[in-house]
Amino acid sequence: MSRAKALKYYIIIRLLLAPLMLWTITTLVFLLLRATPGDPVDAVLGNRAPDSVKEEYRQQLGLADPLWLQYIRYLGSLLRLDLGTSITSQGQKVWEIIQQHFPATVELSVCGMAIAFLVGIGVGTLAASRSGTVWDVGGRLFGIITYSIPLFWMGMVVQLIFSVQLGWFPIGTRYPITLATPEGFTGLYTIDSLLSGNLVQFFTAIYYLALPSITLGLLLSGIFERIVRVNLKQTLKADYVEAARARGIHERRIVFAHALKNAMIPVITVL
Repeated sequence: MSRAKALKYYIIIRLLLAPLMLWTITTLVFLLLRATPGDPVDAVLGNRAPDSVKEEYRQQLGLADPLWLQYIRYLGSLLRLDLGTSITSQGQKVWEIIQQHFPATVELSVCGMAIAFLVGIGVGTLAASRSGTVWDVGGRLFGIITYSIPLFWMGMVVQLIFSVQLGWFPIGTRYPITLATPEGFTGLYTIDSLLSGNLVQFFTAIYYLALPSITLGLLLSGIFERIVRVNLKQTLKADYVEAARARGIHERRIVFAHALKNAMIPVITVL
């Protein structure tokens, strides 16, 4: 089988398996939410609400129906892209809640992954190119520590230190409540401020984004560091690298111009 046919076969198989994977995931979510201890009615109304009120509310939510009927209704709503109404946000549509917070999530994710990518590649390359030295040990420790620290715990620690005690960074909001937020169609404060040419708003948005982005990026960088270090070490032992050394090519050029390109393939996949 040629490479083109193999790639086409792989893509077709993946596309055919995608609906099955989505159905499996949605089914597991449905079953896990029903198997989790607790009652959403009690979470909304409280334990002291009368049983008659709880039962009426359970009927309104459809939780008193048989499980198979709830499942069919659940799949039908997903196929119509109807995520329903939130029972904890004063009847607000779930799609409205997602749209409200989605730009902030995208902005934080992109900035955090960019920091993780740059830091992970830098530390991993430094550790792999100096194998057996203190740089290698330090890179290995960096990857283990950043990979194992719980993100939610580190987030609270850095807020306590750099925001509460030192007062270097703000917390709790994307932008000062006393200032008008950047206006634009993307909802991303950094992009909208640049598109409007307002550098003051841009740097203000960056300032408020800095602490969560750096925290997220540093903890995720351990993943990239470990992948880069392992793959780059193996690549530096390849025959073509030894041949480049035999031709007298500088070690730095060998690492960055030859070996790192091949070592980056699994990194791009993970990214």
